[in-house]
Formats: sequence, C-alpha cells, structure tokens
Amino acid sequence: MSAVRLRLFKTRCAWPFPVWATAVVAVWLGLAGVATWLSARSHAEPPLCPLRWATGLPCPFCGTGRAGVCLLEGRPLDAWRFNPLACTCALAAVVLLFARVVFRRGLRIERTPREGRILWLAALALLLLNWFYVIAYVG
Repeated sequence: MSAVRLRLFKTRCAWPFPVWATAVVAVWLGLAGVATWLSARSHAEPPLCPLRWATGLPCPFCGTGRAGVCLLEGRPLDAWRFNPLACTCALAAVVLLFARVVFRRGLRIERTPREGRILWLAALALLLLNWFYVIAYVG
C-alpha cells in the first residue's frame, strides 16, 4: 500500500497561476469593487454573499474579505478568527506561489484513487467544520 506523497517538481511556466483561477479572482475582485463603490454611493452595506443575502445564513467563506483586510493591516490572529480555513489556505497559497516564482518549483500530490477520495472527504469535512465555526462565531 502506498501513501500520499508530496513531490516538488521543476516548472518552466512564466505565469504561475492557472488561467481559470486568474479569471475567477479577477471577476470576484471586479464584482467586489463595484459592490463597494455602489455601497459608498448609497451608504448601504453591499450584499457580497449570495447565500447570506438569500437565506440570512453565512456561507463557509463569509468573513474572508474581513480576514484579508486584517491581514493587510498586520493582524493575523484577528484574520484567522474571521475565517480560519480561508486564512490557512491563503498562507499555503502564498508559500506555494513563492516557491513557484522564486525557485521555479511546483507541488504535486501523488495518490491512489482511494487516497484521492479520502482527501476529498477530508477537505469536505474541513469545509463543513469551518462553516459551523463561521455560523457560530462570525455570524
């Protein structure tokens, strides 16, 4: 039986981000910018979360924007309190991006199909735990 292995590999990619990820981030930032601009003009809170707007419940990612602001202000513990999973993923993304840009190294996860299913289930469990945390403490 093999175990999940993390392996560094050399990359020649000039642009370190997948195009689809870049497009998603660009669209989200654009929509957030428009919502912020409209809220400043109307003096109302922008409904950035469609789930919260529709149901009143926060989504698993609610608090990520406030966490980002806290990180930019140099308050990492406050950021982590707003959304621990988002902050942990952001830290991992920064480390991986740094390794890719500076050292031209990427990270590959080698796994069997069974291990892949287990990893997906673990990720889903983390997402649900984070969602319960956000509902209970961030609201």
